[in-house]
Amino acid sequence: MRKRAFRNDFAFFTSVWFPDADWDQLYTVGLFSFWLFYCDDAMDEDPGSVSQDLATSCQYRKQVLDYTRWCLGLDPPSTPSAGILSRVASWFLPAPKWTPPAPNLPNTVFKEFGERVQVSTSKVFREMFYVEIKQYIDHCEVEQTDRLSGRISDDLESYMQVRHHTSAVRAYGYITQ
Repeated sequence: MRKRAFRNDFAFFTSVWFPDADWDQLYTVGLFSFWLFYCDDAMDEDPGSVSQDLATSCQYRKQVLDYTRWCLGLDPPSTPSAGILSRVASWFLPAPKWTPPAPNLPNTVFKEFGERVQVSTSKVFREMFYVEIKQYIDHCEVEQTDRLSGRISDDLESYMQVRHHTSAVRAYGYITQ
């Protein structure tokens, strides 16, 4: 994993995305870059990825979303079927303790990233940032479903339509503000 990290040159990538950042900001965004690339690779068509099994990849994506939410210091996602009384009670009672496991070793990097983001941003910001991460992960599922069903062709227009939502550009925009 270390050799691959050097080969991908996350330091260069991060400094290009965030040219006016100080060292601490670069380090934090570098953690995000590392996490994003490795998380994405686990869902792509690389050998050893979960890309050929929709059920396994859906489970992986759920684990990623739960883990990133926890690392950002956010409450567990509420279930849509929760009744009105439980939703009102959640406003007054402390959130239940939860510690979702990291889906795999590269995802553990998000813990340090999340700790750094918690110190430097508001909960509202972290919620908005999480929404961008979730949108990215959700679109990865759409892409995988379309690929497995043969609905994505090899032409440039199809590729750009898919990549428009699965590139995480908006998440980078949020974190580099």
